[in-house]
Amino acid sequence: MKCTNQQCMKEIGDLMFCPYCGTKQEKPKVFCGYCGAEMDHDAVYCNNCGKKSFFIQQKEEEETCKREIETSAKAEKKKEKAQSRTNKEIKANIKYKGQFFHSGPLFPAWHERSEKHGYIDLNGNMVIDALFESAECFSEGLARVRVKKYGYLQQYGYIDMAGNMIIPPQYDNATDFSDGLARVHNGFARAETSFIDKSGNVVLKHRSECDDFHDGLARIMIGKGKNQKYGFIDKNGKYIIKPEYKDLAWCFSEGLAYFAIYPNGQSYGRKYGFLDRMGNIIIQPLFDYAHNYSEGLALISGNWENCGWIDRSGNKVVKASCYYEDGLHAEGDFSDGLAKCSFYEKHKCVRKGFIDKEGNFVIDLSQYYDFRSFSEGFAVVETQKEGKRKFGYINKLGQLIVEPIYDYAWDFSCGLAMVKVENNNSNGSFGYINSKGTLVYLSNRS
Repeated sequence: MKCTNQQCMKEIGDLMFCPYCGTKQEKPKVFCGYCGAEMDHDAVYCNNCGKKSFFIQQKEEEETCKREIETSAKAEKKKEKAQSRTNKEIKANIKYKGQFFHSGPLFPAWHERSEKHGYIDLNGNMVIDALFESAECFSEGLARVRVKKYGYLQQYGYIDMAGNMIIPPQYDNATDFSDGLARVHNGFARAETSFIDKSGNVVLKHRSECDDFHDGLARIMIGKGKNQKYGFIDKNGKYIIKPEYKDLAWCFSEGLAYFAIYPNGQSYGRKYGFLDRMGNIIIQPLFDYAHNYSEGLALISGNWENCGWIDRSGNKVVKASCYYEDGLHAEGDFSDGLAKCSFYEKHKCVRKGFIDKEGNFVIDLSQYYDFRSFSEGFAVVETQKEGKRKFGYINKLGQLIVEPIYDYAWDFSCGLAMVKVENNNSNGSFGYINSKGTLVYLSNRS
């Protein structure tokens, strides 16, 4: 505030007397901004209407704004510092044994002491140190890992088989690489799908929900609920098969993919057929349901004439019965030359196991509660006793190779299979076994 003496007019702040000329200062009149009544200069509320002074409100707002700016600046500085520290830790700590590419397959594994995930080789040796919150299998030379950034934020990145961080962790959601591309996305809204290459460059964005690419094509979905339809795009985002089908295989298999339509414009009773990569219908939609082709045959179901496995021309190779009829019931695709099935008599299952591609019953597994298809020459079998489930493995001769001693078992892949082992912990332990049934790695995860 300046001195009220017109001949002085020097800045004196809130002093009652001017230190330069000695003039007593008269405080300017203050009026309520709501009712217009005169107020005391230092009054917070108007004596007439009781509302807070505009001057006080403005001052409080300025102070609040100043505090928010300071808090935001501190938070941003702290975030940058944490980010810088995280990046340094990633660069400094990702020093894996040997620093070389491993020629054999690697498997994600939990390390109890560090409470992180790393990677083991076929012999169960931890060859990429456990530094990740989660780790996925390698796909096309890269593996998707989740890294803690700061606070509760965890994001996905990609490492190579030497453990080098090829694409830094920066995505809230991500998928494995497939056909040279991976789907990534940040935030909660999924208005569009982004695809990156192995250098982390975004090469395609599409405003529809998409699946992974396989053989140059990716399935897309438009609409919701009853209006949802499916099609395929190429890597340029161009429609190769327009989204006009009510159901469509998520990828092509052996050059064909199943599709579904409602015949004659109906809103019920969809029928399935097969089309090629150009969208040409190869097998007409005659079936109530269909699977993709596997080892040259596709599982289809429908009325009594349309159950079993067909070849690429639509000819019935192995005939099966409908679920409400007696006879052979098809229960899976062909894998390793065999398909899961069961036999019914008088609407009761009397035998179950595997058939070959000529329809011959070759492995009887009726003694087991359930079993899965073959993978790398082994199939998971399940027993149940007093409500307790246990899992083991058989070979293609039906011989029990691994006793059913595990709480759960996964299919073999690249020479190892993951198993869950019972222990004092309610969550059990997870490990890997080889084709001889030897436990090569075990970790207790709480």
